Amino acid sequence: HAVKHLAWQERRGRRLPSTADRRSLEHCAGWLQRERALVEPAVIVALGPTAARALLGHEAGGAAAAKPPSTNAHETPAGTVIATLDPAQVLREADPAARRAAQSTLVAALRLAGGAR
Repeated sequence: HAVKHLAWQERRGRRLPSTADRRSLEHCAGWLQRERALVEPAVIVALGPTAARALLGHEAGGAAAAKPPSTNAHETPAGTVIATLDPAQVLREADPAARRAAQSTLVAALRLAGGAR
């Protein structure tokens, strides 16, 4: 996780995570850097725009996660980062066609990551 302590808000009787702000990402940046140094991953899959912002920068994050998986592999000094949807977004899709499309996007990104080693 790019942010270790997620804020939340209650909506319709459910606790839903709220988007992490810049301060939260900056606060957890050192932790994320230490994890990357310890694990030394060849590929990191950024699941959602918050993770993409943490790994690719604030300007790139949201746009990177929105691009099709086939075009969103980013080379960084620490390795390849593939930005895609948060799996929770797939589950939240009410429309069956939209859910299938979101799931296909997520699966395509994971396949891309598997071939990026």
